[in-house]
Amino acid sequence: GQIGGTLAHLIAMKELGDVVLFDVAEGLAKGKALDLSQSTAVDGLDVKITGTSDYSDTSNSDVIIITAGVPFGNAGSTNLLRIAKIIEDNNLT
Repeated sequence: GQIGGTLAHLIAMKELGDVVLFDVAEGLAKGKALDLSQSTAVDGLDVKITGTSDYSDTSNSDVIIITAGVPFGNAGSTNLLRIAKIIEDNNLT
């Protein structure tokens, strides 16, 4: 997504560490990672950016930033409820 890609780019620009982008949509994170990798190469940055749709690729992460979202539902919908739905929908419990 847009915010995840932006955060990944900022992390890479500051060379805070390697980045693994994840998306449940096959190929989406890989494409974003390729775009970002090409831009960091131009800037001479020493950062590895990869994309995946396999949760196990994030297993050795020191930090995980979740920017996933679901469409706003009813007026009573909160961020916490949307995160709970993402967890439930992806069997992350």
